[in-house]
Amino acid sequence: MPHRVRLAVRNNAEWCDAVSRAHGATPRFGAGFWLNPGDAPPYYPNLVTLTAEDVGPQHEEIAELVARRPRALGIKDSFATLDLASLGLSKAFEAEWLWLAAGEPAPPSASLAAGLAIGWAATPSELADWERAWAGVPVERPVFPPSLLADPRLAFLTVAEGGVPIGGAAFNRYATVLGISNVFMRPEADPASLLAEMIAAARERHPNLPLVGYEHGESLQRFLDAGFASVGTLRVWVRGS
Repeated sequence: MPHRVRLAVRNNAEWCDAVSRAHGATPRFGAGFWLNPGDAPPYYPNLVTLTAEDVGPQHEEIAELVARRPRALGIKDSFATLDLASLGLSKAFEAEWLWLAAGEPAPPSASLAAGLAIGWAATPSELADWERAWAGVPVERPVFPPSLLADPRLAFLTVAEGGVPIGGAAFNRYATVLGISNVFMRPEADPASLLAEMIAAARERHPNLPLVGYEHGESLQRFLDAGFASVGTLRVWVRGS
């Protein structure tokens, strides 16, 4: 199993673990998988596969999860090796794992124009502001509770213009990589420039860590144009409520 994919997958599983625990869940890491047996936070899976080899324990755990959960669930098939249609799940989307080495040239990041500012959420109110900008709508129940701010591995970045957020992302550090996720940009913003600023801000904090994540659709091409390399494919399987 390629080393880069393994690190990206584990980084993402650690992020899912942190968000799930912030919602009161009791997830665990098993033999080749990460599992949240209870209700998952919105947009988050119940199970993430961690290996493409020896998938027997994965199949057993997924089958048990499907059988004991009458409600909605999601499975992140991190190596696109599983066919879960026979268990009543449908494929939500495919995506590509991404890698930007610490020593690789990043896209040019011009100095921030007047009125633009980079900020990192440090208080519950700042995190709530970040989540409202990410969601684009009023938030009744946060996906990202304030308790996440106590985890030193996590950080929430905002790019603002005239005090109004126009883009941002979440970052999580695991071992030797830094994950980037939940990237958002306002329609009127220049996506290439915003992503360049986010990469520059992340590298300022963690200059020696590769950036990892996954994307699909238009956002995938944006990351590839920014210098990220595709290092593997994943699938997300879901069952509705």
